Amino acid sequence: QDVCELCRDARREDALLCVVADPRDLIAMEKTGEFRGRYHVLGGVLAPMDGIGPDQLKVRELLNRLKDSAVTEVIMAKAYAMLIATCCDRLTR
Repeated sequence: QDVCELCRDARREDALLCVVADPRDLIAMEKTGEFRGRYHVLGGVLAPMDGIGPDQLKVRELLNRLKDSAVTEVIMAKAYAMLIATCCDRLTR
């Protein structure tokens, strides 16, 4: 499992995980200078009409990452509100 430099930074908060669709979203979050937790990049968003389901994204990796972890808060961050709402709904099932 690849861990980026940001997530290897020991100064980041283990309890916070920001889930983003792609690296551009991660960069946008970092530019705010406000988020000090760790990230998980899904590699896209659920888009059944385009043939993109959970198996095409890093959903399984996210769920595995959350097992037995210190994460207490997950933030779903994405510019496309409707698509991320679908992702959130699917992930909470």
